[in-house]
Amino acid sequence: MPQIDLKTIAAATLLLGLFTGFYIDNTLLSKPRIETLTQTITEQETTITTLETQLDTLDDEHNTLQAIYDQLNANNVPLSQYTELEQQNENQETTITEKENQISSLQNSVDTLQTIIDEKDADIQDLQDQLDTLQSNYDAVYNPLNIEFTLEDLDISLRVTTDTYPDNTEITGTVYITHTNGAPFTGSFKLSLSKVYLNVGTSSDFYEIHGAEIYNWNSPFVLGAGSYKLSLSEIKDSLGSTVLTSNQLRPYAIYLFEG
Repeated sequence: MPQIDLKTIAAATLLLGLFTGFYIDNTLLSKPRIETLTQTITEQETTITTLETQLDTLDDEHNTLQAIYDQLNANNVPLSQYTELEQQNENQETTITEKENQISSLQNSVDTLQTIIDEKDADIQDLQDQLDTLQSNYDAVYNPLNIEFTLEDLDISLRVTTDTYPDNTEITGTVYITHTNGAPFTGSFKLSLSKVYLNVGTSSDFYEIHGAEIYNWNSPFVLGAGSYKLSLSEIKDSLGSTVLTSNQLRPYAIYLFEG
């Protein structure tokens, strides 16, 4: 029976760490930038609305001045009043043109910032797709539902039915133990469940085994929700003598999540 390649696991772990760091860096750099750009767009759109209101007011004033000018012209008002109104009219037209230019410039800025936001969103989505693919590959190598290994003269397989559990439900699965010559192993085994990073947890009762045994371990998650490592804790032969200790078995673990 093939041994699990711990170097492959280590490589996958390192790759995920490096990629996750790259993804987090890019996310932290991109999302705040998007928030800043979005706020800038909102502010500039508010400015555009204000300028457009001012422009409407200036148009009204310009129309009023034009009407007065036309009325004075019809009533033969002195030239000095014509000149004054013409100057006011020209000033209003100049101001209107300036406002229109400001609005056009701000609108161009808004369009440019929106393009940048769209590009950033696309970059983030691309990174997320890459992370999802890598996570899927990583899970297949690092967190399978079964693990197989050989210690001394025993081929051992530890399996679980699922790697995610609701609050404090039982763990179910199968243990296979045979001698390397193919003969079934007769004896007993015990399971261990420890919380990741804390390296503390609990052990099951002994299960009798003759080649293969289905186990049901009730209420194993004594430390609450989180990530755990499931492994064989001890293997004894039919006479009750320890064949493999917890220290020998601990490196061969399946990762579970409770909560």
